Amino acid sequence: SGINAEYGHSPGSQTMIHFLMTSIPEIVLLLLMWSIGVLMFGPLIYFVERQSPAVNATAERTVSSTGTFSSAFSGMWFCVVTIGTVGYGDMVPQTEYGKSWRPCTPSST
Repeated sequence: SGINAEYGHSPGSQTMIHFLMTSIPEIVLLLLMWSIGVLMFGPLIYFVERQSPAVNATAERTVSSTGTFSSAFSGMWFCVVTIGTVGYGDMVPQTEYGKSWRPCTPSST
């Protein structure tokens, strides 16, 4: 039936294609909510960590050496990984304020 039969897709593939095509509005909404969470909490965790005296006291502020957030984009990466999975552990908040905001990140979506 339709374009799926013309290209010889199996019944399972046809079901999956039908499911994906009918779920496009929900998928778009999911991606929109995920983006809002990342854009809100990424810079927030960066600024919370940056304002801490423990982070400002370090001479080197790179992600690899201290585990802190070097930019708002690294905070966004932290949010993407935390919302999408359980986190890699490559970046974690080091301050008490950052640790208190960490549970808000996955629950934002």
